[in-house]
Amino acid sequence: MGGNTLLNRIITVFWIVFRLNLLLLAANIILIVALLFVVFYWITLPVYLLGLLMLIISLQGLFQTLRRLDRLEKMSLTKLYILCYREELKSTVKFALCYVIVALLLYGAYVIVQYAPNIMLFAPVYTILAVILYVHLILSMLIRANFFIGIWSTWRLGFYCISRHPLYALFILGGTFILGALINTLPQLAMLGALPAAGYLLTVSTRKLFKDLTVKLNITNEEETTDVSKNDG
Repeated sequence: MGGNTLLNRIITVFWIVFRLNLLLLAANIILIVALLFVVFYWITLPVYLLGLLMLIISLQGLFQTLRRLDRLEKMSLTKLYILCYREELKSTVKFALCYVIVALLLYGAYVIVQYAPNIMLFAPVYTILAVILYVHLILSMLIRANFFIGIWSTWRLGFYCISRHPLYALFILGGTFILGALINTLPQLAMLGALPAAGYLLTVSTRKLFKDLTVKLNITNEEETTDVSKNDG
């Protein structure tokens, strides 16, 4: 009986992951078309930037959906994803733009220093900054899925998590390399839902972290965090 229950739960998770992958593909059609048919060049950069922006927004919707899977008893998965996608669309656009702008500044600075002597001295610094920015982005999306806080508070809490809980940061970084290697070896995994599956594992593995943060931040319910977010934008 227990085996059947476990098997049913595994099948349910795989079915949810597969359907979420279809929704992600639909939400990122601009980026997919750009990667397949548009040559990356400075004149096509706006297309890629728009695709990157939409990717961050769609991933935020994914994390929000995974955080609220208990609502599937009341609505379909598609409706839940659309609800999560639209619920904080405006704030997520601002949130995503912050990362796109920082990434552009980082890339611009790297291009400039290429003309400086001893370029190899700068390369490790930019690599570290890029890694921190990436890990911070993933953690921040998880934070926004768990707490209703403003963009500035999200940035601060993201750096707090990296400095105080480095194992989670290493887990995200290591998991990204493993996921990339798996997709590179078996591209079919991308179509079967490798990205939503990774998001599901992240959501499950960080539950304790955010539960502890809820206690440390003295947050008892979503309404209180909403009141806090109003004060810091």
